[in-house]
Amino acid sequence: NDDDIYEVVYTWGHNIGGSDLTYKIIDYLKTKCDISNNNVFKYVDDMKIKLNGGSNAEYEGVCMTVNEFDIIAREWSGIFRDFLDDVMSKSGVNDISNIFMVGGSSKLRCVRELLAGYFGKELGEIVVDGYPLEDIAVAYGAAIHRTSILLIDVCPFSIGIETKDNIMAPLIHANAMIPVSSHKKFMTTEDYMDEVSIRVYQGESKLCC
Repeated sequence: NDDDIYEVVYTWGHNIGGSDLTYKIIDYLKTKCDISNNNVFKYVDDMKIKLNGGSNAEYEGVCMTVNEFDIIAREWSGIFRDFLDDVMSKSGVNDISNIFMVGGSSKLRCVRELLAGYFGKELGEIVVDGYPLEDIAVAYGAAIHRTSILLIDVCPFSIGIETKDNIMAPLIHANAMIPVSSHKKFMTTEDYMDEVSIRVYQGESKLCC
């Protein structure tokens, strides 16, 4: 931070999130009872909140204990350690002064315990205007960004196009500072083609899918 200029050093993204944990709980419940409720996803989300708060929860007469929930949640969150290793090794950052968390999953005990243990820091709750920071961070940050600071951001994923044999050809690589532009020459797969469909993809996979 220099005169209200903030630079994003490194970003890394993955599609795994709280809904994946919800699906794991649903899979567990399927071994105990028939899942017939059309609102099961919302119901299990509510169970997740209750279990994370330290109370057992029930679905269709089936009790899920806090201990059972913790086992599933820790298995789900274990992969985050690999993500952290990747970010820390590639970013070149060695000193972490503060940790800010965003989103509902940041309230899960397994996530907070993993981060606290990884960085060796206690994760306190930050409240802004009476609201927990993780609930309003995106909107609050956007409002500040709009009015008083300059944010030098980066592209979170590689962006490219599909080429022959379903191969992804990146044009902009992850963590490129934005705004950014790129150009590259491509040839058609057959001679005398007068049109071509271009499919744009994002992500780090070598194959488009």
